[in-house]
Amino acid sequence: MDFHIACTSESVAGVRAAIASGIAVGVLPESSLTPDLRILSELPDLGSSHLVLGVSPSAPDRLAKAMAAPFRQLSKA
Repeated sequence: MDFHIACTSESVAGVRAAIASGIAVGVLPESSLTPDLRILSELPDLGSSHLVLGVSPSAPDRLAKAMAAPFRQLSKA
């Protein structure tokens, strides 16, 4: 399958906007779908994806650890 990168975004909203405008297909969590988007089932294996959890250096350490915990559990699954 031939493809090219039409846009990149570090936010779900940016990816969703590109898909909704019709310039792209993209990978989103199912929970991020809106009524103007549809799931494509005819795609090849998309490979792996990376998720980064960024936190401000001034954020309390306990808050950062609490936010990261669910993602650690997912990565073990």
